[in-house]
Amino acid sequence: GTGGGPGLVGVGRPAGAATGGLAVRLRRSTIRGYRRYRDLDVDFAPGLTVVRGPNEAGKSTIQRAIELAITRRATSGANDLNALRPWDAPTDARTVISIEFEQEEDDVVKTGSLEKVFGGSKGTVGLRYDGQAITEWVSEELAARDGDVSLEELRALVRRLAQEHRSYWRRNTREPGAEV
Repeated sequence: GTGGGPGLVGVGRPAGAATGGLAVRLRRSTIRGYRRYRDLDVDFAPGLTVVRGPNEAGKSTIQRAIELAITRRATSGANDLNALRPWDAPTDARTVISIEFEQEEDDVVKTGSLEKVFGGSKGTVGLRYDGQAITEWVSEELAARDGDVSLEELRALVRRLAQEHRSYWRRNTREPGAEV
């Protein structure tokens, strides 16, 4: 469904409010080399997970790491990256944040993962959903060209990724009430 089941993003929405898509439940987050955390694994319960602790224990840092993984480009600039690393980390240290998630679609729970390695122009993103590597072929395309890709070629690759992503969803999902 698309609503506010236990532990799902969108909990607390008014009845009938648009959700903009299927709800996603975070299952686990792994944080490496981010601010105070050298190595942290957080498992989220199926329901409500409460993160508690004294002031300055790192609760907001966990929330911010998840937000970064979802919203920030892995190729963020040097000034942004300096703010991510632990204070005493070497300048070449990379912050890695990964999230495992699940989504209920047509009464079937599908799983996925997102991993971002923040590394300036060398940052990477890995996205898997329902057993399929969504970002793998982009890396293969870039490797085949030895990384020598113009901005226009990169835009074309992104358009192709979006096209293939839409095709994948059309092949693997159906409209409610459609014949099977």
